[in-house]
Amino acid sequence: MCYKNIQIYQDGAQIDKIAARIRKLSKKGYKIFAIDSRMKIRVSNEKASEYEKNNEISSKLSELTRTLGRDRNPNQPNQRGGLKKRAETA
Repeated sequence: MCYKNIQIYQDGAQIDKIAARIRKLSKKGYKIFAIDSRMKIRVSNEKASEYEKNNEISSKLSELTRTLGRDRNPNQPNQRGGLKKRAETA
């Protein structure tokens, strides 16, 4: 489903697949992502406890927020009030 400025995906409830799609859309310029019903997100290790599953989902989404937010605005002040420095690449 695609609207003028919204894309809705209803396939792939695996957290790794969701994270990959968010990274790809972020590179295309999308800035806001909403995930409906966290309870439907699955992890690859089905034998993990509910706590471990929720921890993996939370960790992966948190990592996306940190890395994509940092990549989008490198001049954003960090928690200490200084500017984040981007590593130089050759």
